[in-house]
Amino acid sequence: KLPTKRSGDGFDKERWLGLWVVPAKLAGSWSTQVPNESGWTSAVFRFEQRFQNISGEAIIEGVRLPIDRASLSVDFVSFRFDYQARTILFKGQIQSGRIVGQIMISGGRELRWRASRIP
Repeated sequence: KLPTKRSGDGFDKERWLGLWVVPAKLAGSWSTQVPNESGWTSAVFRFEQRFQNISGEAIIEGVRLPIDRASLSVDFVSFRFDYQARTILFKGQIQSGRIVGQIMISGGRELRWRASRIP
């Protein structure tokens, strides 16, 4: 809310200034690797997006896993899903067709992570 200004008719007029922050484009498919019991395996993340609201799924070895607690703020994304009796939390920054960040696995293990947009 901006300061009021007295108009010519003697009444105060209120003025509002809005700020709209446009989130990064996350919608679509992303190719990545996720940790499994024997190392790393290929995965695809598919996201749907309406402004900053996102939802999606991870596809690992043909199995579709729902993404939970997904959040998008400007160019920062976080989400999680359960895989092989563990919860994996992903956090990253979206930059020019890729996501770069960290994975946190239940039990305290933290790893670097990246994904690339599938055209």
